Amino acid sequence: MAAQAAALSAQQQQFSMGERIRALEQENTNLEAWGDQKERYELIELTDGVFAYSLKQQAREGEPAHVICANCYGDRTRSILQEEVRNPGRVHVKYCPHCGLEHFIHGGREPNHQTSKRRPN
Repeated sequence: MAAQAAALSAQQQQFSMGERIRALEQENTNLEAWGDQKERYELIELTDGVFAYSLKQQAREGEPAHVICANCYGDRTRSILQEEVRNPGRVHVKYCPHCGLEHFIHGGREPNHQTSKRRPN
C-alpha cells in the first residue's frame, strides 16, 4: 500500500513538473516573439517630454505607420495609440486603449492640464 502511495505521489510530481516545463517553454516562446517585435520600433518624442514607440520605416511589412504606448511597450505589450479630438477641435489626445494612458497633444482637460494622465476607468 505504501509503495502504491509513493508511486502515485511520484506520478503527481512528474505531472506537475511537466506542466511547469510547458509553461516555461511557452514563456520563452513569448519572450522570443516579443524580442522580434520590439526591434521593429524606435523611441520618439510625441511632444515635449511625451514619448512613444514608432514603427520603423523599414519594418512596416505592409502595416500603416503608427505609434505604440511606451508604458505598454515596457510591459511587453504592443498597444497602438489612438487619436481622439475632443471639445469640438480644441483638444487633441493620443490615448492607449490597453492601459488608459492619455497624452494631450494640443489643449487639455482643463487650462492647467498635465501632458500625460491616465484615463479614469
